[in-house]
Amino acid sequence: MKLLALIFLVFAVNQATLSVKEVREQYFRSADSGPEAAKFEQMLEQVKESDSPSLVAYKGAAEMLKAKTSLSPVNKMSCFTKGKKLIEGAVARDTLNVEARFIRYSIQVNLPGFLDYKRDIKADRALVETSLDTLSDTAFKNKIIAFFKDPKARISKAP
Repeated sequence: MKLLALIFLVFAVNQATLSVKEVREQYFRSADSGPEAAKFEQMLEQVKESDSPSLVAYKGAAEMLKAKTSLSPVNKMSCFTKGKKLIEGAVARDTLNVEARFIRYSIQVNLPGFLDYKRDIKADRALVETSLDTLSDTAFKNKIIAFFKDPKARISKAP
């Protein structure tokens, strides 16, 4: 019984200490690396749809990155659909959340056209661009600017 309580406490503390900044940094590392993407997914396992929209959007991005490395077309589509639902839910909960909108933008510009998930690219980019000055994290702001210049570049190597 004590072991069960300890396990629960570890998961609760892990979730409570999960910062958006840590998740953000892992997202940028994950985009170009399967092992880093697996770490990213594991980091977000405990995130629920009721958590902060930024964390939920990152969890959706983790699902989509999992689809990238999956061999099964059925599994790829399942991960894509689950990720899309999480990202869309996060954006719907807070339409002005710059981070969630950037995540959706970064996903949409890199997805193949046949998935038909590109409708928000212009609106998301416009909102993020107009909100850059409100971001206090300079490193994040620089990564966004670098990504806007070349969305197909290795995002993990951005300044």
